[in-house]
Amino acid sequence: MSGQVGKKTRWALVAALMTAAAAYPGTLMAQAAQPEAAQAREAAAAGAQQQAVVLLRGPAGEVTLDDVRAMALVVLPEDQQADTLSRKSGIQQLALAVYTQMALAQQARQQGHDQGAIVQRAEKLAARRTLSESWMTHQANAKVPSAAQLEQYARTSFEQEKSKYAGEPQVHVRHLLVRSGKEVGRTDGQALTEAEALLARIKAGESFAELAKQVSDDKASAARGGELPAFFPGRMVPEFEQAAFALDKPGQLGGPVQTRFGFHLIELIAKKPAREASFEDVKEQLMAETLQQRKLQVRRELWTEAQKGITYDDAAIEALTGAAAQPSKP
Repeated sequence: MSGQVGKKTRWALVAALMTAAAAYPGTLMAQAAQPEAAQAREAAAAGAQQQAVVLLRGPAGEVTLDDVRAMALVVLPEDQQADTLSRKSGIQQLALAVYTQMALAQQARQQGHDQGAIVQRAEKLAARRTLSESWMTHQANAKVPSAAQLEQYARTSFEQEKSKYAGEPQVHVRHLLVRSGKEVGRTDGQALTEAEALLARIKAGESFAELAKQVSDDKASAARGGELPAFFPGRMVPEFEQAAFALDKPGQLGGPVQTRFGFHLIELIAKKPAREASFEDVKEQLMAETLQQRKLQVRRELWTEAQKGITYDDAAIEALTGAAAQPSKP
């Protein structure tokens, strides 16, 4: 199981790297070709810090731990960053992605591709996007409620939707099936008569389980004395389920009940009523959901606030879309 999870996680990381590169070409190249002022600031900061931890070396240069952390910030959701950076395979894949983009960016600069106006604009937008995402994450984390507040919010949510978390009722029964139809040579009337005769024998004292072993047409359960696995509502055909849940005490009999399979006799083994939901059972889940909702709310508020005061130049936009709609001349 752990191997399968590891493979899924690795593929998810690869997909995240490729998706980010495809969706925003400049995002993953921004570090390799930043504006000169930004490069100067980074150089000054690097000189003041201890020697960087180098994780990968190649002809195109070195990849440091800070490079890998920055890559994680760019391509991974916040809740996946720590886990990815705690695994060797995750660090290796991020480091390889940084190095690959470094090498490709060098090739682009050598060929003068970085001089294109759109490419330069994309690099600036990518840097801006990374900074804005980091800022929203920082603000969301800074404004999270306290543990006590989260618990109170979670408890309120629980009380409002308590039935959603209640445990379902469950029954455990035996059954004995008498089929009808051409394949077994019985009409519905004959099958019903036989089922009623078997029910009379059980009521007279014969063992339900022994009779099921001997005569039930459901051979799979017959080997177990007609015993079925315990089940919740919605797991069986409606007629059978309704009759099973109508039984209350162990040993109580039900039927004959007709379904598309034939006629059933039912004996209750055990019944568990619906369990009232407990806040403690779902407390951690609800607090985590509440925390995530609060972070998303902060991000939405920042995003909306940043858009105040904007106006579209409708004429310019309509001119562009109108020109795009015109058929090209031969």
